[in-house]
Formats: sequence, C-alpha cells, structure tokens
Amino acid sequence: GLQSVHSLGYCHNDIKPQNIVRVHGRWVLIDLDAASQVGSPITQWLSCNLTQLLPSTLEYKRMSETQGGRDYLLRQFRWSVPPEVVRSASKQQQQPHLPTLHASTASDIWLLGQLLFELLTVQPFLFGATGEDVYAIFAQTEERVLAPYLSRLPPPLRPEEQIQCARDPYTGPAWGDWECSARMVADVTRRCLVLDPLLRVDAATIVSTLSPGPMLDS
Repeated sequence: GLQSVHSLGYCHNDIKPQNIVRVHGRWVLIDLDAASQVGSPITQWLSCNLTQLLPSTLEYKRMSETQGGRDYLLRQFRWSVPPEVVRSASKQQQQPHLPTLHASTASDIWLLGQLLFELLTVQPFLFGATGEDVYAIFAQTEERVLAPYLSRLPPPLRPEEQIQCARDPYTGPAWGDWECSARMVADVTRRCLVLDPLLRVDAATIVSTLSPGPMLDS
C-alpha cells in the first residue's frame, strides 16, 4: 500500500496502527486526509501538530502542565512527526525566513519504522522517554543516540544467515519460522529508523526485501 502511494508521487503523512486495517484477508492502508504530493510544503495538518511539539511554544508549556497533556505530546511524537520535521520547525521558529520543509517519502518510512518496532518489541519506539527527551533526540543528527532503543530489536542477521533466510524466510535454517522472519523485519526496521532521511530505506526496497521471490534475485 505505501509503495503504491509513493509510486504515485504522494506521501501518506499519517502512518500509524489505526490507519492499517484488515479487509477481505488483506492489510490495507487507509486515511489519506493528510496525504500530500512529494515536494509540496508540509500539510497544514502537520503544521498544526508542530505548534504543540516545540518546547519553546506556549501551547507546549500549557499542555505539559498535566499528565494527560504530557501523554498526548508523547503520542504525537511517536506517531505523527518524524525527526526532520521537528528539526525544521524548530529552526523556522528561530529563523522565520528559512524555507518551509517539503513533504518527503522518507518521513513515511520513519513512521513505518516506528510501527514495525512496536510490532516486534510490543513496546512503543523510544519507550520510557519523555516528550522533552524525544525532542532532544530528534534535534540531533548523530545516529548513536538511537542505539539504546534499537538494541531492543531482535539481533541483526549475519551475512550467512541473510542468505539462509532468503532461501526460505518462513522456516529458516535452524531457529524456526518466527525468529527468521522477525530478524529480517528487524533489519528493515533499523533501516527505517535513521535520523538522516537521506539514509533511510525506501518502500520499494522494503517490499523486495521482505518478499521471498524478489529477495532471492537480489
């Protein structure tokens, strides 16, 4: 679904569990209200969220006064806004003359990575961090700041294991079907959750990596 959206030149901008539903035995990506063309200025929907996510704004400070407000801010960080959008909004607040950030498929990939992370670990990405912690992480560009959280994923596949899993990703060579598949998905998740959007994997590569046929040919 996401690959189709991207191939048509659009960004979904709202990848989260509530927007993936089961229809006639297939998983379907829904809710394109926040979608925008690749390269267009970020949508008003996203801009409204950002006014609540910058610690220097009055709205953020007001919402941080209650536990419910803090929980809401953290949910917004986890599902609505990728790090490059937060960094851009923060810079624009300090220097309004800077150009507006444009919609990118890489932002969808970050949000997809968060979803995959939670499926694999049964914990939200950046679990245990406060809204302020998440903002501080997103403000950085050094990938090592994510290492403590990414370490919760199943261990990476070694090169020889990648070959064996590619031959039969559902049964695996020695560890059984779940572990082989989970470690393959974990590898993709790590390639999604990269602070630099230019270094993230794209949707087409994700599909080919996790599809048994194309994976054998690559």
